[in-house]
Amino acid sequence: MKRQPLFLAAITGLLFTGGCSFMSINAEEVLEQALAREEKFVPYTLIKEFDDGYSESVYAKDEQTQRVDFAQDGQLLSTSLYVDGHIYEKDYESKLIYEANAEEAMNPLTPKEALLDEVNYLLKNHEIEVVEGERFLKRDVFKLHFYSETDHVLEAELWVDKKTYLQLKTVYTYSDQVVAGEAVEVRFKPDFPEGWFDVEEDGFVLVGEEEPVQIEKNELADAFDKSLRLPNEVNGLKLENIELYDGGSEDASVVASYVDSEGKEIGLTVSKSHGLEWIGESETEPVRGIEVHFNWEPSSHYANWTEDGLLYELFTMRDWSQQQAVELIEGMELVSED
Repeated sequence: MKRQPLFLAAITGLLFTGGCSFMSINAEEVLEQALAREEKFVPYTLIKEFDDGYSESVYAKDEQTQRVDFAQDGQLLSTSLYVDGHIYEKDYESKLIYEANAEEAMNPLTPKEALLDEVNYLLKNHEIEVVEGERFLKRDVFKLHFYSETDHVLEAELWVDKKTYLQLKTVYTYSDQVVAGEAVEVRFKPDFPEGWFDVEEDGFVLVGEEEPVQIEKNELADAFDKSLRLPNEVNGLKLENIELYDGGSEDASVVASYVDSEGKEIGLTVSKSHGLEWIGESETEPVRGIEVHFNWEPSSHYANWTEDGLLYELFTMRDWSQQQAVELIEGMELVSED
């Protein structure tokens, strides 16, 4: 097995130009064959299991039609369906099917697009190393190691099938917490059961989501007939936009989108709590005298709490410490009715 370190400029050039002459020969041979080659989609089934009991099953019929099942300990929790340019989320507990609005609708990423998206993101603050000569599930793979630029600690590892670009194994380390997932089954050109990609199902209710309305910060309190809190725009944090969903109804909610000084996106959803609060595998920490639930995974970070009859949900994809979230919640400002 040979290891070849790749530097940021080299791999970035490879990903966006299809290869570059200043890479080492062995590294270029491994990655150029896999990434510079034109992708030809092949229908597949990929079932991945994670060490926390969760599983993700992807059933891809073509580039526009895909089903993704999420389960915990064998219990189906939800399904995402990509059909004819629309996205549907099926919740097996509430028996509801939600349709995404037109702005959110898109075709699913192909395996190559998903890989390039992940690699490009990780390269923002990691150095990369390629390991060749590996096999997984009897398939040839190349491994990509991502080391933090600050202390050169291995923080991400991708095992990628050379022929299809599928990520057969992933390992992420964040604050000494390791989240690993690996494929237990991969099949190509499978026979999908009849109706496997149907949206409607007996016992489920299809809920169409109306288009959101852009509103200003000073209009927020009117949406709930009460004051609410928003993050302070300090230390480089900038409010991008606020969208109101189902305005004037009991189910009204707003989504405030922020970007920090490093370009990381942070979303805050505020809605009437109706006594709801998601706990799951979260840990609890008091902030401003309120019990806040944190679910801080390497790939996504989520916090929620109830305050004055409102449910607050804070979400960001990655590379944001829990302490940063605590500080943001501590400094939230009150937005009052006019």
